Amino acid sequence: MANVWRNRIWAGTKTFDECPDRYKKDVEALMREDVAKGKHTPEEFEEKTGLPYWGES
Repeated sequence: MANVWRNRIWAGTKTFDECPDRYKKDVEALMREDVAKGKHTPEEFEEKTGLPYWGES
């Protein structure tokens, strides 16, 4: 289910704030992986989650 939420957040059909608390940690981790793999930028991550991006991009 975390994958579904991650995809919907990236697509803009749902927001990170709408994500149920039980999935947020996993969704955040998946989205950070996407940035690390170059699929999205740190700026996109921060815009979509409201969280700072740390790590290498």
